[in-house]
Amino acid sequence: MKCSKCGAEIPEGAKFCTECGTKISGDAAVQETPPVQQEAEQTYYTMDQNNGNHPKANPPVPKNAAFKTFRLVLGIISIILFLIVSLQSCVAGAANALSSNGEVSGSAGFLLAVCMLIAGIVTICLKKKQTTAAYLVPAGFYIVGALLAAANVGSYSDLGIWAVLASIFGALHVLFMFRSKNTKALISIIVPIVIVVIICLFVGISGSGTRNAGDKTTKNTENKTASSTAKENETAPNDTAKTPETKTDSTAKPESEPEVPAEYKAALTKAASYSDMMYMSKAGIYNQLTSEYGEQFPAEAAQYAVDNLNADWNANALAKAKSYSDSLHMSKLGIYNQLISENGEQFTAEEAQYAMDNLEADWNANALAKAKDYQESLAMSAEAIREQLTSEYGEQFTAEEADYAISHLN
Repeated sequence: MKCSKCGAEIPEGAKFCTECGTKISGDAAVQETPPVQQEAEQTYYTMDQNNGNHPKANPPVPKNAAFKTFRLVLGIISIILFLIVSLQSCVAGAANALSSNGEVSGSAGFLLAVCMLIAGIVTICLKKKQTTAAYLVPAGFYIVGALLAAANVGSYSDLGIWAVLASIFGALHVLFMFRSKNTKALISIIVPIVIVVIICLFVGISGSGTRNAGDKTTKNTENKTASSTAKENETAPNDTAKTPETKTDSTAKPESEPEVPAEYKAALTKAASYSDMMYMSKAGIYNQLTSEYGEQFPAEAAQYAVDNLNADWNANALAKAKSYSDSLHMSKLGIYNQLISENGEQFTAEEAQYAMDNLEADWNANALAKAKDYQESLAMSAEAIREQLTSEYGEQFTAEEADYAISHLN
């Protein structure tokens, strides 16, 4: 018996507590009765087939058998997905290469497929293991592959689906680990990490989709700008000058669209310099802008430049024809063929004819100058010179112009 006030042991028969002096009554004492704890264990027995007098305990059912089976199935699914994702990634990579869009969605998809393959193999091999590494290693491959894929979805839209599926597989492995270990420490550490990874995954997918949509919008705007400008050029009247000796400078048309890319503007500036300084044709400037040995502009930028170049192509053809006549003493037919040749100046037939009709040249004097060159540099005879001057594979002068040249040779 103990005192209800101080808890001290009270001897039997005492009327007062020896420690605090409290009078012992029925309410002032507490009867101490030690609790009796019994443990009951229920064991299920079955009769032994050979000896019915000896009971045998039923074997316990493994707790993790279902998880082992589920992990095996998960690993097999991952290997199958590797085949599907890798095939799609090869197709997406080939499409990106052909369109030259700069995307790496095909490569990202293939890396995701490899991560899923490794995770699936590890899951199958370690399905009987209950260690932390057996769960975290495949989960890490799933999540890393998902993050790589989510950041580079691009035009490969299915890649976002595979990334989400891989992240779910990784989360399942983490949940399996919690079920196996049942430790609060692991939960407090890994759950925040998984939440952050999932948030980053969805942010990456949405950001990649927004970036891809923005690129498509920019390309559509550029195409609409170029097409509308081309239509304006087709309907605009031809205001080219008809004076033979007048040469107007090529200037860029006023730009009404603020969305014109900087590279398009650079191509237009370069095209204007070729027109003003070298009197090149429209086709010649375009080829020079796109040539790998020339300016190396994209075809779209070069087309925008020649479509928006305010140049007088007739005047350019006339200026080029005059330079051929003054410096090379070429014939009228020779200059015309040089102007329209695809290996030459590449002017149109109308532009070349305009140049010939308006070129003031002394064709007899040109034939004589060319004949003197043959005589002095090659020591050719008069008949050989005549044949060279009139040949369709030679200078292409008329017979009268060749006769004039031969008759005036010293």
